[in-house]
Amino acid sequence: MLVDAYDNRTGKKLPNRVPAKAIGHPVVGPHLSRTPRSKAAGKKAAPSAPAKSTETPVAGEGKE
Repeated sequence: MLVDAYDNRTGKKLPNRVPAKAIGHPVVGPHLSRTPRSKAAGKKAAPSAPAKSTETPVAGEGKE
């Protein structure tokens, strides 16, 4: 099966699709990784983390 891939060293998508076995192969493709689209097709997306509060405490508030 051929998959879309990108080069970890440059971050650029490869112009041609590569065999899935080549992704992460120690000799052939240690610098290759699946594109996010290919990863999403291969497994369910992980639930996103809840958003952190961006409020900054006001000096003197909450202290007695």
